Amino acid sequence: MSDAILEDKVELYEHFFRDPRVGDGVLRPPRAGVACRNIRNALSFLGYPLASSDQYDGELMNAVVQFQTDHSHKRRDGLVGSGTRRLLTKAVISRGEGFFERGLISPEYAVFFSYSRKDEGSLTGIVKGIQSRGIPVFRDKEAIPGGASWPDVLYRSVRKCQVFLCMLSPYSASSINIPISVALARHAHRPIVPVLMQAVEFPSALWSLLGNIQHIDLSGKVGSEEGLEEVLEALSVYGLSPQEQH
Repeated sequence: MSDAILEDKVELYEHFFRDPRVGDGVLRPPRAGVACRNIRNALSFLGYPLASSDQYDGELMNAVVQFQTDHSHKRRDGLVGSGTRRLLTKAVISRGEGFFERGLISPEYAVFFSYSRKDEGSLTGIVKGIQSRGIPVFRDKEAIPGGASWPDVLYRSVRKCQVFLCMLSPYSASSINIPISVALARHAHRPIVPVLMQAVEFPSALWSLLGNIQHIDLSGKVGSEEGLEEVLEALSVYGLSPQEQH
């Protein structure tokens, strides 16, 4: 595997070991969550004896120290920051990428939120409501920084998500970008949850992508608690349930 391909794969997968709720990006005990569980599972996959858990405790810290030592990492502190995260990702890739395809959630990209910028004001409540339940939401405006290659970054971000949440309105239905992102999600075999914000007449291209997928109809209740609960229920089908906040 070339260095360029390896770096691309590291960039794709390292988010499995990062908790976006941690401001400095460094995981340390006491902590709990999906990222901690993924670290434990990855170290177990690499041969370190660890029980399955979502806890970052003394046991995990000791295993991280041993991993850092075995891989000659300059830090041997038992914490998972950017350097250890990349080293762990490379080690797992060397054993087999299949590890990342076993139902694990990449915490930073749990929900990819596809929508029209013209609807942004109406969707603030849903985004904050999902995030307040401990489910990270990644929006396309954040996935595509200035100067980046739009197709490359978008495809990479969609590939990382656990669920592709598509908010549909007359604005988004007429957008050229929405069908492209939906097509990328289908190509990457991501679960797609279409949400109708109001009655929409789909263009043929979008209908061909979404017409056979069960929709959530939030007409008249986009900003309501009822509407939020319907979205949360749909996300829970794909393993994204409200998490305890730490």
